[in-house]
Amino acid sequence: MGRFNEIKVFVPMKSEYDQANCHWLTVGIGGDTLVEKEFKTKYPECKIYGVEASPDQYLNFADYGTIIPFGVAVENGSFPLTLREGEKYITKNITVLSMASLLDEFIGTRKIHYMTIDIEGFEYSILEQLPNGRTLAEQGIVFCQIDAELHDFKNDKEKIKKFLHQFDMENSDYVPIYSSPFLTHQKVTFVNFRDEECLEAFDLSRLY
Repeated sequence: MGRFNEIKVFVPMKSEYDQANCHWLTVGIGGDTLVEKEFKTKYPECKIYGVEASPDQYLNFADYGTIIPFGVAVENGSFPLTLREGEKYITKNITVLSMASLLDEFIGTRKIHYMTIDIEGFEYSILEQLPNGRTLAEQGIVFCQIDAELHDFKNDKEKIKKFLHQFDMENSDYVPIYSSPFLTHQKVTFVNFRDEECLEAFDLSRLY
């Protein structure tokens, strides 16, 4: 459980799966490491990484994993991003790494078992490239499970449905299994139900 009683919903790892192969990626540390602390206690051999462009938001993340001090996007470039500095949110032009470059350079694999993403609205541009035929899928990037904080929905159910429709089973290896309002945002958990290693690591059959 994170700040403001935020709940991140994930399917637990199979007890027989080798934790040494497990990778967790936090995209947007945001000054909150409660979930990483809990995860490290449960899965001590999993490798934890955190992407954060604002140094004052690292908190004690280094106690649990490796900090990647950049922003991330689908492609390399410079983008206006909303960042948390102290208790305020500001917009800055930030040089970011592509997801593929970041995974290759800092983690050494394009397969992530757990990702949690909270980057103040920029998450849409990343998540929308996961369905088959789109950039991240074509680059062989796989997330077994994703906890996403989708910003500025304000309980607009039609907007939520329109976004989630991109992840129907016909064109996506991902399916949403959990959705709940959180503050003015929407929390959604996606699972990859086709990748062989994801199926080896997690018992997803009970979700069908």
